[in-house]
Amino acid sequence: MKDRFKKILKDNKGQAMVEFSMMLPLFFILIIMMIICYNFINQAINAQHSARTELRSSIDENAEGDFRLVTKSQNISVDIPGKMSEFMMHNSIEGTISIHGYEGCYQGNGKSRYITGKLKREIKK
Repeated sequence: MKDRFKKILKDNKGQAMVEFSMMLPLFFILIIMMIICYNFINQAINAQHSARTELRSSIDENAEGDFRLVTKSQNISVDIPGKMSEFMMHNSIEGTISIHGYEGCYQGNGKSRYITGKLKREIKK
């Protein structure tokens, strides 16, 4: 049994090196793409946290003002390094995180009316 495996390994040494040399570049491309995606996701999480903090501070500052819809946005951009930008046909990956919230208190400034028994408030933007 051992002699048969030794013969198989002895006869196929060149084939294994050729397969390895063909798969290695694909493996490195996969690893680099995973690192780029990790950086993008990490920046997206940080941008979301920053937008939430801005929204909370805005709500706190304008607590006594008019009731209105507020949108806070953060842009995300991750540069693609070196030859990977040619491979992916882009120089960077970009995105926008937006968070919506309401600030102020309802002081009767909007129009209130009943439609089918429910109160509908139209909020100033």
